[in-house]
Amino acid sequence: MPIISDKIPAPCKGLKAGDIMGRNVICLNAVDDMTQIKDALLTSHHAFPILNANGKMIGIIPRNFIIVILKN
Repeated sequence: MPIISDKIPAPCKGLKAGDIMGRNVICLNAVDDMTQIKDALLTSHHAFPILNANGKMIGIIPRNFIIVILKN
């Protein structure tokens, strides 16, 4: 699992999430079917927010993690 440093690099200090994230967010559910996962992987997104049954974000999963899980 990637570890995020507690120090913000100087070039990033003025950035907000909206400055770098995609505009059309593709979310996956904590329990989802392969059609939704396939559709998400067909996009150019590099990571996907994970939502619980109440629609609350509970995490994020990188594209490459999904691919590894599917291969194994």
